[in-house]
Amino acid sequence: MPGSTGVPPIQYGYGTASKALDLSVSYAVVTMDVPWSIVGEFVATPPQKIVEPTSMTLDALESMARSIPKVEVVFGIGGGTAHDAAKFVAMQQGCRLIQIPTMIGGDAALTPPVGVRKEGRVRYIGSVPCDRVVVDYAILQNAPPELVRIGACDCLSSETALHDWRIAAGADQAAWDEAVSHDACRTLDSIRRSRFQIHDCTPRGIRAIFDGFASYAKLALDLGNDRAQEGSEHFLAYFVEFLTKRPYVHGQLLGVCLAAVAYLFGESFSGLMSTLDDMGINTDPTRIGITADILIDALVGLQDFVREGGYYYTHVHERTISRTEARESVRALTSVK
Repeated sequence: MPGSTGVPPIQYGYGTASKALDLSVSYAVVTMDVPWSIVGEFVATPPQKIVEPTSMTLDALESMARSIPKVEVVFGIGGGTAHDAAKFVAMQQGCRLIQIPTMIGGDAALTPPVGVRKEGRVRYIGSVPCDRVVVDYAILQNAPPELVRIGACDCLSSETALHDWRIAAGADQAAWDEAVSHDACRTLDSIRRSRFQIHDCTPRGIRAIFDGFASYAKLALDLGNDRAQEGSEHFLAYFVEFLTKRPYVHGQLLGVCLAAVAYLFGESFSGLMSTLDDMGINTDPTRIGITADILIDALVGLQDFVREGGYYYTHVHERTISRTEARESVRALTSVK
């Protein structure tokens, strides 16, 4: 069962995936070709069903879920899409959920909210407890290093999110919690201190990322929202997805958007970029297929996007970003080595 805090326990070690998959109960797997080619070799008893999510729209998820027979356990094996889709299946069936990351694109494996795409926007339609998250160092150390390191961006986002939260509290749009803020800063400092281990994808670095996810997940449960970790940097990422109508690896996109927001709103841009560089995280948007024009348009239109979408109050609500400022931000991202 999930921990008493609502945050699932994390099993760390080498060979943990094969132990988790040694089951005598009925189970289904939500995954994709590459993750299953890595993890499937550990399976002694084949699953009742293997499904690959093709889209995160509600219709597509419901269709996928209907194709799965009633099972006792569903595994999400892979990255964020597999984890989110597995949460949807577990919510629909009321079965146990076990997540096995084969990369660290973001914190979806640990967080209970079930996210879908509705009219191009991220919407949460419920939540589901996770039995446990299985972190197998051998699997993650054999993944492309960039697809492990980028998970740290879902912790570093706290830097801009906390600033957004302070702005919202000052405008009487949110209640400030000093204890939560203190704990968020402590987690952020821990991630920064582990930056070289994260770069090298050592067990300590991998654990630092997942421990950070767990810390922010607990803070979100205590606070009742994600303000300690999610703000305008996440909303900019959602808007880029909305404009381009295509998915991205969450951590890669978030790193770009975190840096762009930090540059524009003066949130220790140079220090953040130094940390990202030490971690081996590249924030040049063109590397992940985002043109300069797309990112500029997203920055300029972000205020309307968050207002129309009903996203909670951030400093984007108070400041209109000019096209000149947006160009400067993009230029800063592409010029940093």
